[in-house]
Amino acid sequence: MVIAKSHADVVRCSIDEARLALGFDIAAMRRNGFEPAIVEEHEAINGIIDSVLSNLVIREYLTTLTPREVYGASGVRLLPLEDIRGEIARGAAPGGFIFPHGYLVFATSTGGNTICLHAQGGVVWADHHSFTNHLITYKDRITGEWREVPFTPENIELATVKLSNDAPTFLADLLNDRLETELGSLD
Repeated sequence: MVIAKSHADVVRCSIDEARLALGFDIAAMRRNGFEPAIVEEHEAINGIIDSVLSNLVIREYLTTLTPREVYGASGVRLLPLEDIRGEIARGAAPGGFIFPHGYLVFATSTGGNTICLHAQGGVVWADHHSFTNHLITYKDRITGEWREVPFTPENIELATVKLSNDAPTFLADLLNDRLETELGSLD
């Protein structure tokens, strides 16, 4: 399905190759004389990547289903590994802020919002305006009121929209263009 839609082959790589594509070569950084604090910061990022890759669905997606080029499905853009890396980089909104909490951006909307696989399971929608270093701003889906809350894992859950608890079924529906209306209503 991915090959037919993207008109290009999918990534077929080992878990180590996926880890390196998303993270950093610490040994090379040390050989090249990077400051110890910088190396330590990048080691921490690699630790987060390892934690996220412990989720079997995320691991399978990244090593067998990730496109080599951006392509559209269900009205969103599915990202190749290098674009995923950019979306989870520190400072990127929302991915860079929520990635340390196990949310891996794998698709973006035309409005700049993201779809994330969560290391604890499931798939969420994250609005790019909601997340900063210290605060989360979101529209409460029950009251319709805007809320500003501290940046905590619990508040990330409140601010994201749970799209599915079943990532494999969600991915199949996404790739078969069954989610365009649902995802379009969130943008």
